[in-house]
Amino acid sequence: MRAADPIGAGFADGLVVLSAETGRYFGFNHTAEAIWELLATPTTVRELRDTLLARFDATADEVTASLGDFLSTLSEQSLLAAPGADPGISG
Repeated sequence: MRAADPIGAGFADGLVVLSAETGRYFGFNHTAEAIWELLATPTTVRELRDTLLARFDATADEVTASLGDFLSTLSEQSLLAAPGADPGISG
């Protein structure tokens, strides 16, 4: 699940997300935007992968690798809530 503080705004080529915590912003393409939207609610990596496989023309290996890389980047940038954390509660 994504962290509570990032703010997103859509544009023609995807989504821009601003982390209020770090002051950094990130540009997401349409695939990353789809993942970001799916992360609005608690989900598993398997559920994410299955949804992306149904939505995009890619192999399971491609989706699994890309999803893992993207989730690692989100985690490194503090854009994901810790497992079991309530992203609506800070402190």
